[in-house]
Amino acid sequence: MNRTGTVYKSHFDIWLINHLQLQLEATCHLIPESQTLTGWVNGDLYVPAGERIGILPVPDSIRATADIESYHTVDGKFRHAYLAQQQGTKYAVISIHTATEKALFKRLMQENPVFNQTNTTPDWKQGASVWNREANGKDIFYKVSY
Repeated sequence: MNRTGTVYKSHFDIWLINHLQLQLEATCHLIPESQTLTGWVNGDLYVPAGERIGILPVPDSIRATADIESYHTVDGKFRHAYLAQQQGTKYAVISIHTATEKALFKRLMQENPVFNQTNTTPDWKQGASVWNREANGKDIFYKVSY
């Protein structure tokens, strides 16, 4: 029984239904009054688009201008390693969230001329490069400003 209380007259094997639909379409000219599967979208007939949903890779141009190293397999244990791998970076690119990062931001705002210029706003693109030189993949992670 399905949710409506009626008997379900099929099965849940999507690949088998896709194959059945392909076979019915291929033989419909041989059997004049053959049945067809109507209302079924056969996923086997589509080509994957190659698009990513969710985690996007960091483009080479941004990695170069922000002093971000590209991904390579490392022996050390880094946090968010899967995210870094998907982004194509040595360490993950994430927002400030650790106590060490908050302390680093405070120190940079007080001591680094890139962050504390008078009469103008900080150069955040150059600031990201300064920040990323401090990244270690354990408690300080890459940042971008784009």
